[in-house]
Amino acid sequence: MGYCVRAIDHKTGCAASTLFQDVKVLLQAEPEPVIFDVGANEGQTIGLLQETFQAPRIYAFEPSPPTYERLRAAHGARSGIRLKMLPSARRINCPLQRDHAPQRE
Repeated sequence: MGYCVRAIDHKTGCAASTLFQDVKVLLQAEPEPVIFDVGANEGQTIGLLQETFQAPRIYAFEPSPPTYERLRAAHGARSGIRLKMLPSARRINCPLQRDHAPQRE
């Protein structure tokens, strides 16, 4: 995932070995976090989340119909996971400044 931080933040306790371990530390003792995986692709993140948390409740969204079908085949029967195909998703380039209007593609 491209996540690599070498310092330990002594205030939060994050060691930055993996993104998911740091999220677990930041959520502290939450054994059943509610997680939204938007753009879930084929569910690669779902497996990592299930390994990291005791009983996560995962809501996974995917806009591509063929990719959604692969996601559903891989994870549709697992408990604690809700899958949803996003209808006709489109990308909007929108800067985080007020004086710029969004541009639709």
